[in-house]
Amino acid sequence: MLTKEIIEKKYPGKKLEKIKYLNLWGEDLENVDIISQMKSLKVISLSANKISSLKPFEKLENLKELYIRNNNISNIDEIDYLKDNANLKSLWMSDNPVSKNEKEFRKAIIEKLPNLATLDNTPIPEIKKDVENKKDMNDKDKTIEFKNEKDNDIVIQGTEGEIIDNTDNNDNK
Repeated sequence: MLTKEIIEKKYPGKKLEKIKYLNLWGEDLENVDIISQMKSLKVISLSANKISSLKPFEKLENLKELYIRNNNISNIDEIDYLKDNANLKSLWMSDNPVSKNEKEFRKAIIEKLPNLATLDNTPIPEIKKDVENKKDMNDKDKTIEFKNEKDNDIVIQGTEGEIIDNTDNNDNK
């Protein structure tokens, strides 16, 4: 559990309500409710913890960047807690259970957080293009193969955007 004492130890001499940047990456934290009292926060880094809810980040009006990847957030509705954070421009939430279906996850984030500029270090226009094309973000890494029906040899193979033709041009003579 994140406590006032832990924060004061990390940021000596600073009052909770005056802290603008909070970095508690990899601290094994589950409960970070105290963050809701830290209204001056602009950047929060809480990646690699065990956080399962975004409720503590609700109504942090100054929040611009939230790094919360590799936690335990499993419900897409948790994003609703960030809706009123109009200044939130960057969100990094990959490696959470909720992000397993990457295409649906990204689509929901874009719909729920229209002011966001980047998601998981990817510019929103690039994500929108991929979502609109109904492409899985990993499609570029999938190998495509076409086999010759006669002898089942691979004729064309490669990844999207880089197709390699393995046909022997002498066969066509």
